[in-house]
Amino acid sequence: MGRDASGEQGPTPAWLPIHASLVPFFCGSLAGVTSWALIYPLDVVKTKVQQRALASERQRGVFETFHRLIRGPDPDNPKPLLRGLARLYQGLGVSALRSVTTHGLLWTFFDLTASYIDRLPGRADDS
Repeated sequence: MGRDASGEQGPTPAWLPIHASLVPFFCGSLAGVTSWALIYPLDVVKTKVQQRALASERQRGVFETFHRLIRGPDPDNPKPLLRGLARLYQGLGVSALRSVTTHGLLWTFFDLTASYIDRLPGRADDS
């Protein structure tokens, strides 16, 4: 699985019973979902900061917005930490679903294009 030094796709392992042509799609999908899962809380904070600015409300900084999302607006009665962290990930499912299709198709298209270019006659490494 993956490309070796010659640029060729290696065999899929026995524990992964999928066709080799689907490997780029699944790898791209996994990479896309992972990147969204890591960056999504920052995207939520950015959206909240922009939302307050557009509503002409008192602006808060990134760290204050992040803290208020996790712990709530009342410092004397903070929300449970896990509930606040879960709030940072509300809506991730839709973004992850979009990422599965877009990143999976993008990596598949890239892999097909790279394979096509490798097979073109007259390549410098054909000699």
